[in-house]
Amino acid sequence: MHSVGDTIWPKTPNAVRYKLFAERCAELVNPKSHDSYRVHALSTPLKLAELLVNSQKVIDRQFPKASIGSIVDEVNEAIKSDLVVKKILSDLKLDVSVITPLITETTEEINSRTKLAQRLVKKEYRRTCEEMIIQCCETEGGKVSYLF
Repeated sequence: MHSVGDTIWPKTPNAVRYKLFAERCAELVNPKSHDSYRVHALSTPLKLAELLVNSQKVIDRQFPKASIGSIVDEVNEAIKSDLVVKKILSDLKLDVSVITPLITETTEEINSRTKLAQRLVKKEYRRTCEEMIIQCCETEGGKVSYLF
């Protein structure tokens, strides 16, 4: 964490709170911070990219396989709950299991399945998302159906 020295910050209660806030923000984006403090990817394509990078690091023996367990879980949850991904797979007539990595698979299999998921999802994600939003806005009650 890149913390600013005490000499720069005044000793007022407000300054102490601002300094603490600044340190916590720096911690969120610092790659050397503990994983539980770091900001994770939010969209499915970004989660797939994160898993691809980290599974390759496991293959390259930079990290143990256990380190990608939580990322695999996040990707699986994203794939399972992302309506855009479901639409893309439905249009391609593919089952979600085709792109769902399993922690019980070898790291090479996880990496390969993630590459496949990226190829299938990334290319169509934005277009499908925009299409679904437009359809939702044009359809009476459409917004409610996507919310639930």
